[in-house]
Amino acid sequence: MSSLGLRLAVALVLPPVLVAAALVIAAAHLVREDKELYGYDFATQTVDLLARNLETKLASLRRQGARASAPRAPFLSLDERPGAADAPMVTNVSRAGTPLLAVSLPGAPPRIGTLAPSALLDLSRAGPSRLQLINERGTLLAHTDPKAVAARTKVNRLLKQLDLFRDNGPRLGTKEVRLGGQPTLLAFARVKGGLALIQSIPKTEVS
Repeated sequence: MSSLGLRLAVALVLPPVLVAAALVIAAAHLVREDKELYGYDFATQTVDLLARNLETKLASLRRQGARASAPRAPFLSLDERPGAADAPMVTNVSRAGTPLLAVSLPGAPPRIGTLAPSALLDLSRAGPSRLQLINERGTLLAHTDPKAVAARTKVNRLLKQLDLFRDNGPRLGTKEVRLGGQPTLLAFARVKGGLALIQSIPKTEVS
């Protein structure tokens, strides 16, 4: 093939190839963006549903504890305490390496119910998605690692990254942060009583 013919062939073939390549790259980029947007939306909706279920469970526990005269599952103990109605709704009272929570149970008389963190959240499922419940002071109340709860671990860095409990802060959302050097989605929902439910999802699981 002559030099002129070669140049003509290149001129005819190269532009469509370049356009096709550009379209493929753009399409791949859009697909990745769509996946990420779907991941954000799905994570937010999931943690919102979990938070609503948790609020319902807490309300049910308060009713049960106010009526009961003796401990029954999931309560480990029920104690009458003056002023319990004004106590924080959920506090970490772990002792001797055992994760324990106290839940205020306003009633007549006011009571404090002691229970295991698993009574509030289903933490049996391990895997890339981690669920945790914290209070506005950054103390872990429920987590997939019971030892972290038993040690009354503080997660102040996480609390600061999300800025959950500031005035007029969002009740619900998903934010991208770096945890352990890896990009991670944190889906969060605030729960009544100064609590926050957080689910962490490695971004590699989304995109």
